[in-house]
Amino acid sequence: MMKKSVIAASLIALLSAPATALQVEVTGTAPVISENYEAARTRAIEDGLRQALRETGGTLSAASEMAEKYRPGMPVAGKGDIRSFRLTEERRSQKRVKVTMRVFLTPHKAGCRRGTYAKSIVTAKFSYGGEDVLQATAGQLDGLNTVITERLTEKLGEDRTYLAALPWVDADLGLGSTAVTRDNIRTGVRDRGAEVRYLAEQSDSQYVAAAVIEDLSLLPPEGNFITKNFNDPVRNFSVTLSLYDGLTGQQVLRRRYSEQALWEDSGAPLSASNPKFWAGEYGRKLDSLLDSMAQDIRLYTMCRSPAGRIVAVDGVLYHINLGSLNGIRKGDRFEIRHLSDFTGKGELPRKRSFPSGTFMKAVQVEEDGAILRAEGQPSESIQIGDLAILQ
Repeated sequence: MMKKSVIAASLIALLSAPATALQVEVTGTAPVISENYEAARTRAIEDGLRQALRETGGTLSAASEMAEKYRPGMPVAGKGDIRSFRLTEERRSQKRVKVTMRVFLTPHKAGCRRGTYAKSIVTAKFSYGGEDVLQATAGQLDGLNTVITERLTEKLGEDRTYLAALPWVDADLGLGSTAVTRDNIRTGVRDRGAEVRYLAEQSDSQYVAAAVIEDLSLLPPEGNFITKNFNDPVRNFSVTLSLYDGLTGQQVLRRRYSEQALWEDSGAPLSASNPKFWAGEYGRKLDSLLDSMAQDIRLYTMCRSPAGRIVAVDGVLYHINLGSLNGIRKGDRFEIRHLSDFTGKGELPRKRSFPSGTFMKAVQVEEDGAILRAEGQPSESIQIGDLAILQ
């Protein structure tokens, strides 16, 4: 009887997917914690749904909810970019559950050519939005900002098709000391743009990601004496992500993410590699939130043109800091642009680019760099530090 129900549910899912739906087959895996195979299957399904959404550029918000609603033999109503899905195979071992899935998704617009070029990105260590937030980390959440910075960096580097994620850096762009520049010595205003440009130049990256953790508060259980004293509290998590153009120092994306979940005192030490913490409800919600952050960064950067800097000039040859790791190929064409200063809000110096009138082609490509040669006579004003924008 069960076998018939599964077949019927599969047919329902298949028929409910319109002809225009995009079909993706993926494999999701998850560790088995405390012999709970049902919970592991749910996390494996969620992993598979997130893979499908990452491949197609869909939003990730529906993955957790749909995975939790799955029951064998029962169809799951579509949500967000997911029309429907069905399991075609499930394998279990003592340590892991693996599921193979067919996922039907809402088709998005055709991908852009820039999506085949990986843009370099560096993540600065998350900072805390105040002393009260830092105090909330005492105990089990010690070092939370370092842990989630590591985990976000790993997620950004999972698919090098879109991003070349560099090792994260211990640089505070949220609450750290003010950068020493002529203007903010005079005005007392922090020049974050100068800090971003410096960090991007030192790490050889096009984009810089930073975030501020703003809320980690605990909400005590409500209700009667028993529930107040024996139920788990709820813990909040709120963070604001900022993505910067490392070449100009300008903020290009700002987004706030919030989540809350039961805070289970599992005794598991906080670690990016500790499955017990991330298998708990709070850890899973936090991991899902980091997935959304990584996906939002991918979606913003994937159709932007890769941009590098001229790092050396050798006669008629110009060396740039983009190479095969970024998807650059021999024959790729670049526009060369100069950077100039202007005074922005708060009388802080800003950078903007303007065309040099020179275009160049890649004549030699290495892993971490390329050599360009001008089409015709290059502008005499081209120098080290100028931008090379892929056309």
